[in-house]
Amino acid sequence: MKNQTARRCWTLGAAALLTVPGFTAVAAVLTTSALDFSPTLVCSATNVGIKPLTVTIELLSPQTGEAINAPVETTLDPGFGTSNEFTLAVGFTSGYCRITTTGAARAVRAAACSKAAQNAGCQGVSDAR
Repeated sequence: MKNQTARRCWTLGAAALLTVPGFTAVAAVLTTSALDFSPTLVCSATNVGIKPLTVTIELLSPQTGEAINAPVETTLDPGFGTSNEFTLAVGFTSGYCRITTTGAARAVRAAACSKAAQNAGCQGVSDAR
């Protein structure tokens, strides 16, 4: 009887927390491995779930962990995707993608792509885990 009461109180407490303004569930974060790219790195994300979700796509430097361009944030309906792209003026470097979502990680497919030209296909691909 004592365990049932404790379990019931814990469940009610957790439910109460979820209704407190400002309390949100932890976001899911997916990352790709780093890719060498020249001149363009593209990070893309697609909602493969059944509910709309918000994604933030960041392109990061593996050397510093800092953003190499501004993040893209958008709400995606099921079946839709978006991307974030960075092009170097000259040379090559490494980069990776961090995708943060308000939904479950299993509802998002994401990848990084290294392209030699803006309208060219991918030379290297790394999917997010």
